[in-house]
Amino acid sequence: MAPQQVEKKSAQGAALTTVGALLGRAAGLLATLWITHFVHKTEYGQANLALIVASVVQVATLFAPQQALLTRKDSFSQASVWVEQFVLTVGVLVFGGLFFVGNRLLDVLSAPEAWPMLRLYCVAVFCERLALCPALRLRYELRFADLTRVDAIGDAAYVIVAVSSATWGVGAVCLPLGALSRQLARLLWLRFALKLPVFRYKERLPRAARQRLRGELWPMMWPIYLASLVELSTLYLDNVFVGRVYSLSAQGLYAVGYTLLMTPSETVAMYASSALVRALSATNPQTRHTSFLLGTKYLLLVLLPLGCCAAWLAPLFESACLPEKWQGVAPVLTGFALGGVSLGLHRLSFSQLSALHKSRSAAALYGVQLVVFVGGLVGVSVLDTARLHPESVAWVSSLSLFFAAAFGTGMVIALEEISVWRFLGACVPAIRTSSVVCAALFCADALCAWLHRGPSWSRFLLEAACAVLAYFLYLVLLERRVFWEVRNFVAKDPRQVE
Repeated sequence: MAPQQVEKKSAQGAALTTVGALLGRAAGLLATLWITHFVHKTEYGQANLALIVASVVQVATLFAPQQALLTRKDSFSQASVWVEQFVLTVGVLVFGGLFFVGNRLLDVLSAPEAWPMLRLYCVAVFCERLALCPALRLRYELRFADLTRVDAIGDAAYVIVAVSSATWGVGAVCLPLGALSRQLARLLWLRFALKLPVFRYKERLPRAARQRLRGELWPMMWPIYLASLVELSTLYLDNVFVGRVYSLSAQGLYAVGYTLLMTPSETVAMYASSALVRALSATNPQTRHTSFLLGTKYLLLVLLPLGCCAAWLAPLFESACLPEKWQGVAPVLTGFALGGVSLGLHRLSFSQLSALHKSRSAAALYGVQLVVFVGGLVGVSVLDTARLHPESVAWVSSLSLFFAAAFGTGMVIALEEISVWRFLGACVPAIRTSSVVCAALFCADALCAWLHRGPSWSRFLLEAACAVLAYFLYLVLLERRVFWEVRNFVAKDPRQVE
């Protein structure tokens, strides 16, 4: 495929998967709101801890093969067979052990009640590992419509199972049940609807081929793997820190705040940057520059208004939409706003540095994040002696992502010799659009205050609707070039660029 065609399909895929991810996470957000009415925050904290344990083991034993596969120029099928057999063999051993003896680890963490939930999460993350290579094949072949459909089916399964089981009174177990349903639905659709093999155990690669692939893949995998371990510590250590330093109830509040804002932001950033990987690794510098700037523009157009709305609406959302036992989520949401915005440039710059095989620069990005994060946690533990402000941990997480994103973006601009003015030009549409959204929220808030409307679902929906309407009207009427650019990428028939 020509570089221009890869660029077009990658940009189209970034837009398409971002829209799909937003819709899926919107459904997940509604499911979380429903679940809070049936699950106590302490139970939610226990489920969150079980998820963290399973996720840490997953990342620590996966060895990050995704970028190494997606940036290959040839022999993708052979390489994916080697990766699949390796990660599944390791997965059987590790998750089999965790399934049977993980209760001892939970005893050390003072959460033995999370044992049934941890076992369900073990099965869920192993199913996710089974679906890894088939899903990567869809990305590699730029089949973004199929990929979006796979994830949409998984999100629908999660919402249906989690909401229905919570309503039936199973407690926090509804969360791992939903996660397991999501991964099973994705796996079944990949296998039976898309006819993709999910475990090619019968394919035996010659020894020479295995050694060659190991020599090609591992030099790309290990720097990204080390970076993923750093990311792992910053992604989950804050949850564990809140649970240990404050309380499991505080961890439940923190986890809900994270789920409502950071999970959709992370999904959008991850999907868009992954969709652009092949374009970011193109041999033509102009193709790489254009793809990076388009990714910056699209990601900020989604994440910056989202972060502004979250910070503005957080107090109203808490008062109007959450049960009284969940009061305290609003400060956490506000603290995560900067981090949610920063995730886009963070993921995009890491993808660009990885695609350029600048492993040390990519690792340095996470080094900056880790230093700021650990320093911030030390500061919180020293300064918040009364243990009254768990939201300060959210601010630490956000600041670590912000400084890492600034560092990574600066490295990409310097290494690729991208004009600073071109980069700032890619940021301008998101800044203008977010300003209009904030102005609409201010007017809606003033109108509700003038009408003496107290916190309620109707007021929250009214203000949120005003923000969404202002967002789309501004794009359609005053940012027409950007609007039609995005629309054409999403609507383009893939056959036109193949």
